Amino acid sequence: MNEIDILGYSSTFIFIILFLPQIYKTTKSKSTNDLSFIFLFFNLVASILMISYSYLLSLVPILISNSVIAFSNIYLIFFKYKYDTKIIKKDKSTNTNYIKPKKVKIRSTTL
Repeated sequence: MNEIDILGYSSTFIFIILFLPQIYKTTKSKSTNDLSFIFLFFNLVASILMISYSYLLSLVPILISNSVIAFSNIYLIFFKYKYDTKIIKKDKSTNTNYIKPKKVKIRSTTL
């Protein structure tokens, strides 16, 4: 293994851990409000194109990293769809959409 391979596999390792904090936060909080669907979509398209490119040129580090990025994007897009569609409800009487309010617990305190 030469210096170029070490550089390629090092960047692959960083790309693999790149999405882990966001995946953890999304899974834990069950909230995707701050995620941009457009960003995730174009990132997925770019990853798929890079997977094809790296496969045709036998660039293993790029193939591995973009496969992990594509999987991470698919995971986040799935949860974006799952969590964002839950908060939008349809009012049957007026046939309009509205955002379902969150339940808030109010504590009473005495002085």
